[in-house]
Amino acid sequence: MITPKERYLKTLPNGTHWFAAEPGDGGNEETRLVVGVASVDLPRTGDKGNLPGLWLVLAVSALGAARLILWLSRQRGKNFVK
Repeated sequence: MITPKERYLKTLPNGTHWFAAEPGDGGNEETRLVVGVASVDLPRTGDKGNLPGLWLVLAVSALGAARLILWLSRQRGKNFVK
C-alpha cells in the first residue's frame, strides 16, 4: 500500500489526479485520487436529479428546431413560387 504524505497532497490542485504504480513484476496499476472536492454531492442510484429541468430544456429545443424547419420550408417555397 502506498500512502502519500499530507504535505504532498496539499501541493495538488483541486480535482482528479491519476497515479500509476509499477510494481517490480512488470504490472501496471492506475489509481484515481480526488483532491479537495469533498463538498460535491454525487448522485446516488435512484436519484432523480433535475430531470424536470432537463426535460424542459429538451422540449424547448425541440420546439425551436421544429419552428426553424417550418420557417425554412416556407422560405424555400416562397422562392420557388416567384
